[in-house]
Amino acid sequence: MLTEDLVEKLTPEKSDDEGSEADRLRVLEAIATVCMNQRQYHLATKKYTQAGNRIKVCSHCCYKAKTANFSKI
Repeated sequence: MLTEDLVEKLTPEKSDDEGSEADRLRVLEAIATVCMNQRQYHLATKKYTQAGNRIKVCSHCCYKAKTANFSKI
């Protein structure tokens, strides 16, 4: 299970090089996907936001809200 500390350590630093930045975004998306699969939605949305993928952030926030409502039933 990924922890917040581990996720931060795995997060690559920003770079001015376009190739490195593309790799960084792919790593951020991969970390976010793993977090989502582990139901760590707050970490997933944070990494998707850092990767600039606002659509996935919105969809995962909606998914989280639906999951929270189902657990109340």
